[in-house]
Amino acid sequence: IRDYCSSENVFLIEDGAQCFGTKYQGDPIYKNALISTTSFYPAKVLGAAGDGGAVFTSDELLAKKVRQLANHGRTSHYGYGLVGWNSRLDSLQAAYLNLALEFLPQRITSRIEAIRFYKSHLSDIGIHHMSAPKPYHENGYCHVGLIADLSLKKKLETSLREQNIGFGNIYPGPMSEQECSPRYMKSHVGGNMARQICDTVINLPVFPYISEQELREVVETVKTVCEGT
Repeated sequence: IRDYCSSENVFLIEDGAQCFGTKYQGDPIYKNALISTTSFYPAKVLGAAGDGGAVFTSDELLAKKVRQLANHGRTSHYGYGLVGWNSRLDSLQAAYLNLALEFLPQRITSRIEAIRFYKSHLSDIGIHHMSAPKPYHENGYCHVGLIADLSLKKKLETSLREQNIGFGNIYPGPMSEQECSPRYMKSHVGGNMARQICDTVINLPVFPYISEQELREVVETVKTVCEGT
């Protein structure tokens, strides 16, 4: 996509909110992006104590403009060259992130190990795992999700709740079905694929330092539901 946009003179803005720390062939996924963003919301890979985010670019002029827009469009203390916003990261969040950054490698390793545990213990339950496609999977990309039909998904949700186990429906509905969407939509592509994904994917708990006992409780609950259907 980057190569295509570059060849066609299209400015590509990448949403990298969930991939801080991800590498491809040894390099950060953000490398060579014209402009990419990340989120420091507490639930993200590198989370702050509150709201925050960052923009990555290797273009000096873009970097200057982003900094300017984030600070009311200022060119000087009382000068404004652009109409901007107050999007500055406050000092408390910055200090928290500096501390959290030190532990990021261990946190990512913990997540990866949890995903490997799920895959090794849920390989024979008759429902599909979500995995990054080759060659990305071979280069360290990973995430976890189960794909089940809607009725089985509902049973899994009920059982997990009964066991007080958290789970996620990260995308419970397509963007095209949001109340605000129709007025902005020019067309709809992909058929019913987005709705199908929303109806069938359930995200198992993966968080830094999740224990093996917690993982086993999730696995046992999922297996009980799937083997009983």
